[in-house]
Amino acid sequence: QKSFWSSNTTTVQCNQGYWLSEKDRTLQCTASGVWKPLPQSCRPVQCPQLPTIPFSSLFNNVSRFYHSTVTVDCQDGYELYETETLRVSSFQQVTLNCTLTLGDAFAEKGTWKPNPTSFFCHRRDRRVSTMATFPPSSTATFPPSSTATFPPSS
Repeated sequence: QKSFWSSNTTTVQCNQGYWLSEKDRTLQCTASGVWKPLPQSCRPVQCPQLPTIPFSSLFNNVSRFYHSTVTVDCQDGYELYETETLRVSSFQQVTLNCTLTLGDAFAEKGTWKPNPTSFFCHRRDRRVSTMATFPPSSTATFPPSSTATFPPSS
């Protein structure tokens, strides 16, 4: 058991996955033997609310606390695509993990890994296309074997 004297200070450290605001971490023992500020409870780290992923099994009523995992499957007739490459993912489903921000022991918010915006569900029988917008006076150059389809003029 450790004794504290008036004007002694101590620092509260939360367990991994919990946080306490900076102003609540350092406590000082007053002359009357009371800690100032009053000790607070460590709060669990939470990840942000997950975005809606259309045509997936993801629902927003999932746990968002540190170490939570969420598995995302596409609905029947849809498959998982990677946002960056616009290619079918090599995985049939994705497991998201609520993790701490690397190197931040006092983080109050977690991060989903992988990033939930790095994939989407798309119909199996439809091609994934990209949309390009060009200013009226611009020129676009396409490789010789490519095709470009534009909607008919009204």
